[in-house]
Amino acid sequence: MIDLGLGRIARLLKLIDNPHLAGWKAVHVAGTNGKGSVCAYVSSCLYRANVVTGRFTSPHLVNKWDCIAVNEKPISEDLFRQSEMMVSQANKTHNVGATEFELLTATAFDIFRKQQVEVAIVEVGLGGRLDSTNVLPPEHTLVTVITKVGLDHQNLLGSTLGQIGREKAGIIKHQVACVVDATNDKQVLDSVLEIAQEQGSQLIFAEPDTLQFNVPSNATPLLGAYQLCNLSCALNALTAISKTYPQLTDAAVLDGIRNTSWPGRLQWLELEGGEKHVLLDGAHNKQASELLKQYIDSSVRKTDDQPVTYVLAFSQGKDYADVLKTLLQPQDRVIVTTFGDVDGMPWVRPCPTGEVASVAASLITSPVVQEQNPIKALHAAPDSAVVCGSLYLVGHVLRFHGK
Repeated sequence: MIDLGLGRIARLLKLIDNPHLAGWKAVHVAGTNGKGSVCAYVSSCLYRANVVTGRFTSPHLVNKWDCIAVNEKPISEDLFRQSEMMVSQANKTHNVGATEFELLTATAFDIFRKQQVEVAIVEVGLGGRLDSTNVLPPEHTLVTVITKVGLDHQNLLGSTLGQIGREKAGIIKHQVACVVDATNDKQVLDSVLEIAQEQGSQLIFAEPDTLQFNVPSNATPLLGAYQLCNLSCALNALTAISKTYPQLTDAAVLDGIRNTSWPGRLQWLELEGGEKHVLLDGAHNKQASELLKQYIDSSVRKTDDQPVTYVLAFSQGKDYADVLKTLLQPQDRVIVTTFGDVDGMPWVRPCPTGEVASVAASLITSPVVQEQNPIKALHAAPDSAVVCGSLYLVGHVLRFHGK
């Protein structure tokens, strides 16, 4: 169940002695697309500058506890379960009625306290203004970041880019600098600027052709031309906090960027002894699928008319028609599948394959294959394939292949 608001999380955190006020500082990141990559860049750079670093991103990719990392390593299941149990007990004993994501947020904050984290990079779960992570106060926030904003979760955040931008900008804290991806739509930038002015916060526009710390544009190992926008957001955020953390030298930051990893986004996986190459990407909205298409057209299709095989699944409520129309060419092949239950997210359900297949069939010339088992679907692909439409599908593939 998604039920936005800050009342329950504030009460829950108070019951466990306010771990978000324990001394660690936050870099708070919102956006529709790119926020995970920005979190990965910032975390990697701080770690290589010898700052004890935490990271909380969602959803998890393989295991529930891999959404929380300390010093660039996912925490152990034991550590996660200890904190999760304590948080869950407080929730039940005092009838807080916290949502699954609020419980997860409190668990992450408690682990950051226990692990004596200095800086935690905290990714918004959904929206910003009413997201449970927005309980972070200004005095414990170093900088906020707003990445690329697109149309997603319109039923909760608003139907226009301007409305969604306002919700994302709700993480801007009083007199705390905010970095925004300058390539955003004008509606988004106007909304963000308005909120920043209300909060008395410096607004920093991150341009993809201007990179700080003398970082060359080819330094990132993450694939996709759009990564320059995410990289610029991360470097601007690091610049904003570098006076507080002078150990963020050019050398440390460059080392951090070069060693950044963000699985499940334009990630290549070799299967069947290297005979099959699979591209994994969690693209599940129109904006993300446009970026995926750019990469496929430049790096996967050798010729304009070369067919691409897609293995697809979508969560219920997603606008899969827009994604399919963006990605598919008439000669392409499509295998529609599902994914299993998502740990800690009982409300997430896959779209019925028939619904997705009927839209896909109107866009391609070959028959659409439906296969309920995602691993069988992947192995049914005759050659290399692109797995996309849902991070839950990508996570299922990675989990099965032990990655």
